[in-house]
Amino acid sequence: MKYVIHFLIISLVPVFIIGQGIDSFDSQPADTAYWGHEISENADSTLSYVNVSYVNDPVSEGAGAMKLDYSGHNIESWGGYAKIYHYAREPLPPDTTGGGLNFSGTTWKLAPQAGALSVGPGVDDGSWWASSEEDVTTRACLFDDEYVFGADGSFQNVLQDETWNETWQDGVDTEGCGAPVAPHDGSNAATYVHDAAAGTITLSGLGAFLGLAKAITGGELSTAGTEVPETRTYELLPTAAGELKVAISTGGGYWTFTFVEVVPELNLAGTWKIAPEAGALSVGPNIDDGSWWANSTGDVTTRACFFDDEYVFGADGSFQNVLQDETWNEAWQDVGKDHRDERHEKSQNNAVPESHSEQATFLR
Repeated sequence: MKYVIHFLIISLVPVFIIGQGIDSFDSQPADTAYWGHEISENADSTLSYVNVSYVNDPVSEGAGAMKLDYSGHNIESWGGYAKIYHYAREPLPPDTTGGGLNFSGTTWKLAPQAGALSVGPGVDDGSWWASSEEDVTTRACLFDDEYVFGADGSFQNVLQDETWNETWQDGVDTEGCGAPVAPHDGSNAATYVHDAAAGTITLSGLGAFLGLAKAITGGELSTAGTEVPETRTYELLPTAAGELKVAISTGGGYWTFTFVEVVPELNLAGTWKIAPEAGALSVGPNIDDGSWWANSTGDVTTRACFFDDEYVFGADGSFQNVLQDETWNEAWQDVGKDHRDERHEKSQNNAVPESHSEQATFLR
């Protein structure tokens, strides 16, 4: 089992310019706050500076060039500095999931909120009917149903002991909570296909459904003589992260359903080690961003004394670092330079702290 744990810390780091976020050096940006300037806290401002200007001769490429006149003051070994910077979020990788959704290996439930189920003449239109906040309680047997998309392309309705039944179903005289009724009881094998280009998801398998069992492509099972189809196709609608919103056309209107993802609870109790892989430790201006530094595959060997350290979370809420006979020490500790040696606890802080995000990946 593998987890990524993110945490924000205050630490000593070198200064970096995030080149990916800079559009051009040709001319002065229209945004007067585009470039930031900073010098060491104890430096003389008349001796430590960065002056920026733009020229068109000489240039290696483009229409212009940035010219920097700079001076550093109090440049001790720990990092006195003068800097110019522009911070920007690194571009995200291309979205291959279609609208940011990745169904593989996920489980969803109806969102416990008003309007989670709605029907009307248009998509996402509850003018005919919409569930209320009270329905979250009165129809709790429906709101706890799970819709499971397997990593292997399988789909399953997990309806617990009870779900919300309606009078169009066999043997149901009054709508309300009761034992699931076949074929809408999750007993038949089913699959799903996510068509990212079309913005749809199709369920195949007798009785497989999202939201309400009666809503089918081109009709409703509550209409006499309507047969349960083998497939149903839902339109994917834009929504917030961690949510799924779909609509299905019944021919004369649209049912819209809103779901939230069921995130497995992380059980920390146990013993963990840093994952023996590249990028297990990384640091950058954003979460899960190793653009400033990330460990390499070779570090797993050269820093073996660090990768064998144990992080023990007790079931009683206790925590312990078990660092064996050796761990990886750094120059800010009383050790002179980075190397493996006996553990040191005392640290010294001689530089201006800078806020950033570090993360590590652990294996249990």
